[in-house]
Amino acid sequence: MNSDSVMIGYFLNNADVGIYQVIFQFTAFASFTTTALSSSLFPRVSRWDKIGETGLIEESLSRAFTYSIILALPLFVGGALLGDRLLYFFYGADFVSYTTLMILFSVQIINIFQNFFTTYITAMNQLRELFKVTVVAVVANVVLNIVLIPVMGISGAAVATLVTMGLNAILARRVLADMITLRVEYSSLLNILKASIGMGVFVGFYRLVVPLSNVWLTLVPVVLGGVIYGVLILKLDNKIYEELKEIMVQMNVV
Repeated sequence: MNSDSVMIGYFLNNADVGIYQVIFQFTAFASFTTTALSSSLFPRVSRWDKIGETGLIEESLSRAFTYSIILALPLFVGGALLGDRLLYFFYGADFVSYTTLMILFSVQIINIFQNFFTTYITAMNQLRELFKVTVVAVVANVVLNIVLIPVMGISGAAVATLVTMGLNAILARRVLADMITLRVEYSSLLNILKASIGMGVFVGFYRLVVPLSNVWLTLVPVVLGGVIYGVLILKLDNKIYEELKEIMVQMNVV
């Protein structure tokens, strides 16, 4: 993101840099779980690698994907339906760039996989391979920014980030796949998708019926949509329900 901002400042102006950074930070909420989990998993994965517990590494990565997407996907759907209005009310009309917003939300989805792939590679002490991946991604990012920003503006920077993040994730996956078996919990991901769609139907209907003329009317579907999503995911996925229930019991939360 820093290289994007530098390139935007070079080709465009400081105002565009500010707009891009605000939108990026707005979408970054979708990767909150990813950041928290990768930080807590790193020392564990490093220890498991040293004692040869490959099964625990594979299981933790699979669950990490699920618990990151459980937040990122509904925020993507909600951002598609309400993101422009939230940006308008919180930051002003100048900060509303719907195309850039949706591209950067897509970046956050890809960032889940890229982040965990690189974290696990680092924890398993394969820094040389990770260095090669990073060099390729950095060069690609600079070249794409030079080509796309003059043509597309800040949306071009977002596209450059999306392509670079995708390339980084693909290359990092190839490295990690040679070390462990990569698994994705498709049933849980399908349940997350169903719950997100259910929430999206409600929020979309609300926006059609209610004119979002002020910030309070815009925040209502945000809150209700979150409640609906939470109820749906707990109803649809028993495994997630039981794990969250166990966490609540351990925290002495009734």
